[in-house]
Amino acid sequence: MKQFVYLVHGFHSDSASMHFLARRLKPFYDDVFTIDVGLSFSTIDDAVDRLLEQVLKMDFYQANFIGHSTGGIVVRHLLNREATLAKKTCSVILLGVPSRGTPLADLHQKYIPKSIRGIHPLIVELTKTHYFSSDLTRFPDSIAVGGIAGIQSWESTRAFFTDLNDGVVEYSSVWLPEMKDMVAFPLDHQELTQNEKVVKSILYFFENQHFPIHLYRLQNMNIEDKFAYLYQHYVFDDFFDVLKNPNIEIATMGGKVFWKSLKEIEGWKLQQNKTTGHLRVLNPSNIRKAWGSKSHLEQAMDIVMSRVATDQPWSGKS
Repeated sequence: MKQFVYLVHGFHSDSASMHFLARRLKPFYDDVFTIDVGLSFSTIDDAVDRLLEQVLKMDFYQANFIGHSTGGIVVRHLLNREATLAKKTCSVILLGVPSRGTPLADLHQKYIPKSIRGIHPLIVELTKTHYFSSDLTRFPDSIAVGGIAGIQSWESTRAFFTDLNDGVVEYSSVWLPEMKDMVAFPLDHQELTQNEKVVKSILYFFENQHFPIHLYRLQNMNIEDKFAYLYQHYVFDDFFDVLKNPNIEIATMGGKVFWKSLKEIEGWKLQQNKTTGHLRVLNPSNIRKAWGSKSHLEQAMDIVMSRVATDQPWSGKS
């Protein structure tokens, strides 16, 4: 009886990158399998049947699953449906999985002619509308579930998202209430399956049922704490670069009347306009260095902070 890992392809998974994950994980397990369940032209139910057929061919005492993109949804449905298999499953990693749908699927359903939509029947199950109107399955409580999200968007799809995303899936869509832990990497949807530190974080989670402490968890801090983090790590210039808003540096009076200082460190100020609610950053000379909505600034902070966390010395299993 052996301990196996199953890598399940998603709609957007690349075979070469999934095999990269398999090669890196194989030294630590009895065997690692990559499984393509044919999601491009299948329904979820069909894909679950194919995955079950592949898994039942093996004799093992413990299984761990990694689902990339829509592959993670297939894994969730499989383990909810097959109680015997769920009892033999220790951990599941959801790697850029649109657990709560993706706006790209909603756009597909809205603008693609009905005569063509049937080619990809899975798409309707990935819409946000479907998620909020369905009684979707949970992972069994006995399984340790971890989420890894990318927050490096694609230029080609950026306009379709309002939240941090990996070009295909929003960060908030990866999260599920039953997750033991969830972390963010400054990677796009495809890079999640090709990154060495993602591999190490997966190995660490399988062993400890949580990710290394130093990795970045978006939900941990308020914006004031994030501002302090940027200052402490000397990455304000990276933050201003990521913002990419057309900021014209201008001298200010320091915001004595119309601005509320949310955080001040060594003369650097994070301020919020009392009327409009938008934010700005002033340097010690009261020169405006950045401005924008709270969500715009916070998303830029999150991207920079995830880079810093990922670049820190690695203490996880290698």
